[in-house]
Amino acid sequence: MLIETPAGFEYTGADCEGWMKEAGFGETRVERRAGPNSTVIGIR
Repeated sequence: MLIETPAGFEYTGADCEGWMKEAGFGETRVERRAGPNSTVIGIR
């Protein structure tokens, strides 16, 4: 999506974890992937 939009921007893993905790997720973590990518995982 970032590549396809001129005004695209990124969120940090910490941003996503914060939103997930606010939404009621009890456990969150960021897992690094190959290159600059990562996955944010939340367990409710």
